[in-house]
Parts: sequence; C-alpha cells; structure tokens
Amino acid sequence: MNPTLIIFDADSGPAQTIQQFKESGIKTITLNRPDTINNILRNINTIGKETGKSQLAEKLVYSNKLDIKKAQKLLPHHEIPGMFLMFRNDTLVTLGSNSLGNNWLKYLNIKNLNKVSNTKVNKESLLKTQAKIILIASEEKKMSDSYKKIFNLLKKNGTKIIFVPVLDIEKSGSSFGQTYYKLSKVIYGIN
Repeated sequence: MNPTLIIFDADSGPAQTIQQFKESGIKTITLNRPDTINNILRNINTIGKETGKSQLAEKLVYSNKLDIKKAQKLLPHHEIPGMFLMFRNDTLVTLGSNSLGNNWLKYLNIKNLNKVSNTKVNKESLLKTQAKIILIASEEKKMSDSYKKIFNLLKKNGTKIIFVPVLDIEKSGSSFGQTYYKLSKVIYGIN
C-alpha cells in the first residue's frame, strides 16, 4: 500500500508491532485516548497538522466547540446515575469503566453504574437498577417482548431509556460535537 503516514489510536498494539512500524521509516503518530473532550479536539488538530490540512482541522475544532458549548448548557450540574449497555443478538451487555460508552457517560455527566464491560445483563436485575438514565447502543430493530416489558416498567418507574445507534457512540472524531449535542438534547429533554 505504500503509506506515508500511519495513525494509531491510543489503544493500538501490540507495542512490538507499533515499534516495527516506527522503525520502518514511515511516519507514525499516536492519537490521544478520547477520554476527554479536549483530547478529541487535540486529535482533530493532530490529524490536520500531519496531513497538511491544519486549516480544515481548525474549522472542524471551532465547529465542534460551538456544538460542545450548546450541549454543555443542557447538562445537569450534578452527576446522574446511569449506564450504557450494548444490545446485540437479543442480549444486553455492559459498557464499563474502560470503554467508549463510559467516556460518553462522563461527557454527559452521568455516573456509570457498571464497572466491568462485556458482562451479560440479567433482565431481572435491570428492574432493581438505580439508574435514572440507560443508554442502549444498538443497530438491531428486533427485541424480545421480555426486554420490551422490562423497559416499559423502568420507564414507568422514572428511568429514561434511550436507544443510540452504534455508529453514534463511535464518533469521537470530526463530528463529535454534533453527536454530543444531539445526545444531550435527547437525554435532557430539549427538542
């Protein structure tokens, strides 16, 4: 392929492979972990600089900052207990403290009640949750009736259930601000 630049995300590995690329003479950069909004904006600038598109990157950062500012005006002043779950194959799994879902919860001022990722969620335990907000990443259209019943019961008890397209949570790049603002509006009730 003859690349002139290889971009690694913060979790790329193994370290030996990355070192081999660096020693190959091909320019490499490693992005910051997208665990803070500032790191996301830095990554946009870094990619812009390294690809000769600094002006475009600056415009993207500016646009993102506008959306971020609008989103943050909607956030509550205190953390709200919640969780981010992934729905696939009619199963819910947790997105814990070291996940992209956890990053989104932090951005949205939601305290993640899940510490561990990829743990199957027991349907009955959902009914006992202290979560006020549950985000569910899913691309699936079909859900079993038992999940629908549980979600309806949770809603009646005041828990906000929000389905988020999987692709939206993966947006920690150039359109981050738009996604952040969109989620803030949906979660905190502003249309």
